[in-house]
Amino acid sequence: MDYETQRIEKIETFEDVQEEFKSVKLWKEINTIGYFYKRNDKTIEELSEKYGKELIEEINESHCDGWLELVNDYDHSFFVRNHQHIPMGLEKKISLGWFMHFFSWMHMDTFSACESFHGNWLDVPFPYADEITLWDIKRDLPDPCYNWYELFIIIDEMMWEQGRCLDIGITSVELVRKTIGENENGYPIHKKIIEVNWSS
Repeated sequence: MDYETQRIEKIETFEDVQEEFKSVKLWKEINTIGYFYKRNDKTIEELSEKYGKELIEEINESHCDGWLELVNDYDHSFFVRNHQHIPMGLEKKISLGWFMHFFSWMHMDTFSACESFHGNWLDVPFPYADEITLWDIKRDLPDPCYNWYELFIIIDEMMWEQGRCLDIGITSVELVRKTIGENENGYPIHKKIIEVNWSS
């Protein structure tokens, strides 16, 4: 009797079936992303240290029990499906689920949050932008150029600050120019703003 037959014959209860599914899922992940990859789940303690205990307590109180486990599970499954398009280590810095609509350039007739993004992580999409906004959250951009890798990290931090974690995704990222006054010659002064929008 071979090993596979012995393993199948040991499945007797529903719990055995569940364990078998977990085992199969684990081996599929290993075959996809490699044996030495270590899953990096976020914890309440880490989030509290980074974003402040008060904000994370508010998020915790306004979400269902187990919300962080749902976030971690989805982020991990998204990484397994799309790891070949994600630079090494970025999955440990952001919540990938919020960026799901960026990874649609491989599929036709699929909604995209930004049509100029095609996994070109070092591209600078909005040079010399002055500010980035996500609803009422604003960040100054002191450097003249930010590539997509850097923008994803900034946007991720702003998404945590807005306080909703489940059932949402970023739906658009675009550059707008707003007139903020005139110079001494009467010409308008424009401010270049990266506007980020999300929806459920």
